[in-house]
Amino acid sequence: MCGIAGIVDLQGAPDQGRIDQHMAAMLEMVRERGPDASGTWSGDGVTLGHRRLRVIDLSPEADQPMVSASGDEVVVYNGEIYNHHALRRDLEQRGYRFRTRSDTEVLLHGYREWGDGLVSRLTGMFAFALLDRPGHRLLLARDRLGKKPLYTALVGTRFVFGSSVKCIVAGLDRSPDLDWQAIYEYLGLFSVPEDHCVYKGVTKLLPAHYAVLDLREGGLTTTRYWSPQFYPKIGWGEDLVDRVESTMRDAVRRRLESDVPLGVFLSGGIDSSLVTAMASDEKPGVTTISARFSQASHDEGAYARAVAQRYKTDHHEIHLEEASLGVMPELVWQYGEPFSDSSAIAQYQISKAAGQLATVFLTGDGRDELFGGYRRYTLAAPQIWLRDRLPESLLRGGAKPLRALPGPIGTHLHNTFNRAPDAIRGALGSLDPANPPYFIFHTWFLDRERLLSASFKQSLASAVRSDSLSPAFRGLPKQLRPFDRIFLTDLAYWLPSAMLVKADVATSAASIEARCPLLDESVVDLAARMEWRSKVGARRLKRTLRELAARLLPPEVASKPKWGFVVPVDHWIRGDSQRLFREILLGPTARSRGLFDYDYVERILNEHCAGRVSHKHRLWSLFCLELWFRMFVDGTLERNEPLNRLGPGHVVR
Repeated sequence: MCGIAGIVDLQGAPDQGRIDQHMAAMLEMVRERGPDASGTWSGDGVTLGHRRLRVIDLSPEADQPMVSASGDEVVVYNGEIYNHHALRRDLEQRGYRFRTRSDTEVLLHGYREWGDGLVSRLTGMFAFALLDRPGHRLLLARDRLGKKPLYTALVGTRFVFGSSVKCIVAGLDRSPDLDWQAIYEYLGLFSVPEDHCVYKGVTKLLPAHYAVLDLREGGLTTTRYWSPQFYPKIGWGEDLVDRVESTMRDAVRRRLESDVPLGVFLSGGIDSSLVTAMASDEKPGVTTISARFSQASHDEGAYARAVAQRYKTDHHEIHLEEASLGVMPELVWQYGEPFSDSSAIAQYQISKAAGQLATVFLTGDGRDELFGGYRRYTLAAPQIWLRDRLPESLLRGGAKPLRALPGPIGTHLHNTFNRAPDAIRGALGSLDPANPPYFIFHTWFLDRERLLSASFKQSLASAVRSDSLSPAFRGLPKQLRPFDRIFLTDLAYWLPSAMLVKADVATSAASIEARCPLLDESVVDLAARMEWRSKVGARRLKRTLRELAARLLPPEVASKPKWGFVVPVDHWIRGDSQRLFREILLGPTARSRGLFDYDYVERILNEHCAGRVSHKHRLWSLFCLELWFRMFVDGTLERNEPLNRLGPGHVVR
């Protein structure tokens, strides 16, 4: 885990003193990502900065920015290249000589040999910027799934990039204007999607893309270098389980290299338990770390302990108190953009505690998205199938158009719709062509139009869309199967915009590095080609992984249902912190923004507190957004400020 930053003056005559001040501020924004070393390089109108977390080759010679022996190439880089040994051997056979053991140096020599083609040869998690001085170009690249962030902005003649949105703002003379469309998207999805940023003019280099900045002309061109391949399909069978196991073991093996203490986050679920089993076979006695919670219903300690005992790991248990609202200002600051997945609180607390035991951790992240771990998948496929077959005129207006279908099928669908739970009613009855399939299963605010004030709607630069996942579905071939379209949507939105950013921010805030074997490109490619019945059985999610778990894990672990980090948001809103939520959501500061219909906000808050309807996700989303405004727009909330200072009489636990 490292932090990178850069400033390019396209006029070629920068005020270097001013640039250096901006660079110092940018690197301060990513201090936790790289606490071990800091460095800058300037030349040709370009200033590059780096903060390093030393993991491989701890020597100062491996620090960054790293300059090639000729001085023609300079690189700043965040991440790990897991196939760097193979690339190094190839380059050495071609006559290149290495000064360090670091994977960073592979980027310098690899670019000299393969140019932009280097990017598609890399296996790992990465975001980097490489300056080609003779070619007058800057190459920026991001890994296939977006594990490492890379923000950019072009303001006037200044181009800036960095590992966080806060880093970008620190590199500009003034804060950019807000992008209200991005805030609208956030309200639906609880995070800002990859094709938006909360600030106008700031963009994220998309996963599986690289960009080239022409330093003479100022043009920026972007190229996609990878897409998952779905064919030929692989059917169900024991040989598939063998293939998944072999592929996963290779991915785990590649991630065990480290010159600092390494461990495995062992939650007790089948995914992290499989990673633990495979890591233990390669590295007997590997350190495992589990979080223990005071509530028995949320505690998986016994399952984790069973895996640790079976594989004789060096097991540690971290006893966490109940998740606390008190960490919210720090989390709001760390994320930089609005983010409202409440499990980020628990992940942050676990990461901070784990940092006392090791610096690098393997995780089980990505398994649900690749191998069918969410119940919503079994609900979404019929939605997509139906949408593809019904005329658009029948896709609007809820249940009424279903009755219009000929014969008994219309009556059957109409009656089924009226008896279905809300989620299914929404999925089958609101198939508006403007909405992409599967959107309902990702959003908290299907009725965002009811929430927004007239002034907010006027602030939107374009017509308000009724969805936030359309980029994921736009242009997908019709012949692509429904579950494959779901798979692509999760890769395009859910992983980089939600799950991976949550893990990246939590671990970087704790100055540790997380590695995800299940998101290795070989695992992703295999999962993309698997028939869906190999993932979701009639009554089982993650079918193939559960078969593999039955081979490698204790029976009680292999058969346990899916758990997750449980954060007591519902209790906070209804309980001791209810007055705090009322102040944040309905107080004069919030109302002065004029963003929402506050009578509507008050109604859903009252309904929730009375126990009539659970609106916890909606209310938490609005709560996190208001905290973000107070910190980054108003400047009235500090990252180390207790929340109980925001109003009188509040109890924050």
